[in-house]
Amino acid sequence: DVSPEQQALTEIEEEAGLTRDDLADFQRGEQLLIPDHEGNPWLVHTFTATTTRRRLTINDEHDTYRWSIPSKISRFSNRVPWLDAVIEAAP
Repeated sequence: DVSPEQQALTEIEEEAGLTRDDLADFQRGEQLLIPDHEGNPWLVHTFTATTTRRRLTINDEHDTYRWSIPSKISRFSNRVPWLDAVIEAAP
């Protein structure tokens, strides 16, 4: 019973250690319908969060992280089948 925005903020805090007060900007992007490897559709809500914090506190779901500016994001293309669509849809 939470909105996509509320869930995204929860995930940002759990996975990156950032609270709403740490965010300089938080924008909602497009919704996408992306099939998984079995063809089942997943509704994906995209967001862009900006922070001035240089260090994150990542949880055990992640090994590492990397900061990127928008003009350099294309270097991450073709890493995961659905990632390019998500990056393109995010504001």
